[in-house]
Amino acid sequence: MLQVLTCSAAESNSSSSCSSDSNEESDTDSGNDTSGCTPFGSQATIHPETVGNANGQGPAPIAAGTSERSQYGSKYEYEGVLANWEKHAVDFIDHQARRFCPFKSLAKRLQSSAKSPTTSEQTASNEPPFSNEANIPENQQRRAGKPRPTEFYSWEGIRDDVPERYQRWESIRERNVILSLVLGLLGHGRKQPTSRERIHLLLLYASVWYLSYAFALKYRGEGCRKGWAQTCVPQQLGGGCSSQCARQEVLQQTPQSFAKYEKVLKVAAVTVNVHDALCVINGNFSSPCEIPMCAPRGQKTCISDRRGASGMCKCQPNSLVFEVVLYTVLFKLLYMPYWYLFVFDLQEFGSWCAWIVARSAMALYLMLFLAGFVMQVQYFHSFGGVVLETIYWLMSFCVICCFEVVKAFTLGFLVGSYVLRPMCGGLPAGVWKFFLS
Repeated sequence: MLQVLTCSAAESNSSSSCSSDSNEESDTDSGNDTSGCTPFGSQATIHPETVGNANGQGPAPIAAGTSERSQYGSKYEYEGVLANWEKHAVDFIDHQARRFCPFKSLAKRLQSSAKSPTTSEQTASNEPPFSNEANIPENQQRRAGKPRPTEFYSWEGIRDDVPERYQRWESIRERNVILSLVLGLLGHGRKQPTSRERIHLLLLYASVWYLSYAFALKYRGEGCRKGWAQTCVPQQLGGGCSSQCARQEVLQQTPQSFAKYEKVLKVAAVTVNVHDALCVINGNFSSPCEIPMCAPRGQKTCISDRRGASGMCKCQPNSLVFEVVLYTVLFKLLYMPYWYLFVFDLQEFGSWCAWIVARSAMALYLMLFLAGFVMQVQYFHSFGGVVLETIYWLMSFCVICCFEVVKAFTLGFLVGSYVLRPMCGGLPAGVWKFFLS
């Protein structure tokens, strides 16, 4: 009898020791720095390769060539296609965010102030004093016969057995047209979209940005105002004209917000030749300096209309809001529908379906590129100006793609996890990360 009790006690101590060791290894593998600013109510990460199967015979086997997404259903986006260097980079950034999180002390204060059950209540419920269930929404807390609760809502599409930072980063770089194409060609992309579909998405996204860029150039009128200031404004007033300049009564019609001609000359990168304005070529005016620089709001300009006599250029103050709204509308209406189509395997609906969608996307971005090119030709009246402005557009396109990645991971994931979650809880943080990351 004594021997049996001794063996039982030894086995109990051994199991508790193994459980403690496994918890420590789980914390170490997940890359979570417990001394840093961890999300309020976060749980230990469980890697899929260390989870046992249903019979308790060790790790569950994963079929070769099978993505992780197929084992969990279509509601999860994560497929485990990240390269090792991506994981190391994400781990490093996440670790630094935990170390230098400005709300680190606030998170610790919130965690320490969490109510814990008394000794009698703990004994009756057999629950640890600092259970994670206190920080989990009520609709996700443990029920009798239900699985372990999760810190994520179902609509977030985030799994519990993979670090959240990996899942967020994979979604961010898969939505970025440049990173998605490059990493997909290197063999680290999701199954959908295919390589050809990624090329279509890249060109479609670029064409939407190109059309918005061309329209914004014409709407702002910066190149036209620069050309008029160089041609018609005397040098003593900050312009570039030395002879046959605009008369004083014409200069006085310039709005005060655009009367600082030194600034007008520095804003635009490409100058429009105002001598090629349609109303000047048509013979309505012998010189562009006979016309005021700015046309009244809502009226046609001399640069784009043969009968324009109210002013040479558009002078639209605070056009940034309009440009953002224009780009957002075009992006949502023209690009996003094809992105949602290409993330599905269209071959399952028939090869004809995939062919129609791909050809319609090709026709759309060719028309958008052509529309943007024609719009710039009509505005600059020179092929050299269009080429130079296209180079500036290409640079801005690369910058905005990089900015979207940085914005989504830092402002979306890091701020949502280490600022909003400790302060506001899981629901506001989940909504924040859902829309921004």
